[in-house]
Amino acid sequence: MANSYSPSAPVTITGNLDAIDFSSNSGNWNLALTVKTSNGKSMSVSESYAYTSSFYGETACNQTAQAFMPAVQNLVGKIVRSPEFIALVSQ
Repeated sequence: MANSYSPSAPVTITGNLDAIDFSSNSGNWNLALTVKTSNGKSMSVSESYAYTSSFYGETACNQTAQAFMPAVQNLVGKIVRSPEFIALVSQ
């Protein structure tokens, strides 16, 4: 989707968002992702990202939206920093 690839790359990566949920009451995003490669390997990661919420509906919704990007960044970071990632993209 990002079109950030080389047509001659030996390994391609795809991902499936297995779960996504949030609670603006408790201030938490929960994400789960499975990444698969063209070499037949895969790995799954999850992120439970806590953030400060509010009792005021408009504020709670805004803070939930603002916390989404850092939650996704943490999820992706868990993948690329994992020792499994090197094996995942190796031929």
